[in-house]
Amino acid sequence: MPEQARIPQVIQVDDTVVYTDSFLDRHSRFHIDMQSATGTVKALHHVRTLTFADVEWNKPGLPKRVNIKYLKKKMNTPLMA
Repeated sequence: MPEQARIPQVIQVDDTVVYTDSFLDRHSRFHIDMQSATGTVKALHHVRTLTFADVEWNKPGLPKRVNIKYLKKKMNTPLMA
């Protein structure tokens, strides 16, 4: 069975986001709060071929503007009864 290509998620304003696993693997040792941070996208900025998101994080000290390639939508998991 051929491996299916992964469809990238489109980040939009008002999405809840977290850092991608690959970004955390490279950078989380510098800032421990990155691993548990969630944020809301407030605006998107297109600069040439890049797109940056203004993110309002739930943890202090994290960068406000982030390249969207380092973000992914937070998946809402249903609570177990």
